[in-house]
Amino acid sequence: MTKDERYLVEVYKSVKTPTECTSAKSITDKLGFKEKLTQNILRGLMQANLVKWCDADQICLTDRGVKVVQSLLQ
Repeated sequence: MTKDERYLVEVYKSVKTPTECTSAKSITDKLGFKEKLTQNILRGLMQANLVKWCDADQICLTDRGVKVVQSLLQ
């Protein structure tokens, strides 16, 4: 699993419902990623329309992101 995929899966696991927001920093800390790596991952995930910003540090999965995570977890 790539780092991007690991990040997506961790976002999915950290929320109660797929559309709920979570802290980008908390995901970074859980995975032990460096801040610069996380910025690059998030930039790519947003360009692919898999995550979006809810607030300053809060992100959530898009509908497309939920589908991708669910296919990864099968």
